Amino acid sequence: MTDGLSELELELRLLPGVVDVGFGAPEPTGHVPITVVVMDPEGDLQDAATRVARSFRGSASVEVLDLTPPATEPLAAGAADWPDERVALVESAPDGRDGVRVVLSWQGRSATGVEAAPAPVGPVRATLAALQRLGLEVKAEVASISSGRGVAGPPVRVVLRTDDGAELVGIARSGSEHESAARATLAAFNRYLRHRAGRG
Repeated sequence: MTDGLSELELELRLLPGVVDVGFGAPEPTGHVPITVVVMDPEGDLQDAATRVARSFRGSASVEVLDLTPPATEPLAAGAADWPDERVALVESAPDGRDGVRVVLSWQGRSATGVEAAPAPVGPVRATLAALQRLGLEVKAEVASISSGRGVAGPPVRVVLRTDDGAELVGIARSGSEHESAARATLAAFNRYLRHRAGRG
């Protein structure tokens, strides 16, 4: 690592809650995108990390990817629409045509979603499409998708927003960005089911 980036990484890792740091490719202007992966951060880590980064690199932007597990809501007793079996991810991988293929399994059935978009967006949309094909309707929109830049096996965070404004977060980190994105989408979907059951 050159141009003081190794020293910058060390300083960022010293911030409470930081578990990983990644750097994107430097732009012609010298600007460097930075991802800071955190769990249970203390205080306003976004501001602290930005101050540290700019003290080393005047032209730098910091994205904080928080892997803190979301608090789970209690499941409403007797919720009729809560699946007895979790949806399983069978495959999430490039389909060879600049897109992605996601295969899900649930209650002895499987469904495939294909999306012509790169990771992490493609796997998220393909996972939602596969859920629909399994008969599991998701009445929520994708509010945001975040992925670590320059981080090996990048974690992915997916936020689904329901019609009543609730934001349901799914986070996953697997062997590939494709798999991480699909698993994060399923995690957000599980929280969506809990939220829907609680409203019923």
